[in-house]
Amino acid sequence: MRFAVERVEHLGAGRLLYGTLPDYAPSEKIIVSLAYTVHSSIEAGHTYDFRVHQSNLKFFDPATGRRVPARPLPARRSA
Repeated sequence: MRFAVERVEHLGAGRLLYGTLPDYAPSEKIIVSLAYTVHSSIEAGHTYDFRVHQSNLKFFDPATGRRVPARPLPARRSA
């Protein structure tokens, strides 16, 4: 899936990437956590192909910030 990176935050143990999934949920804000062992160059303003196992996806309620049960991703939008 394509991930459009809007901001990169460098942390001691890794990086947080902030952006959207333009093909699935372009209006939803997504945060990706990358361990320091991932050495790929990721820059804000670019779109990258990501592969994520469904079991690694986490969902949160935007109003409370609490984690909610997993749900299927919406159907991919056509370009």
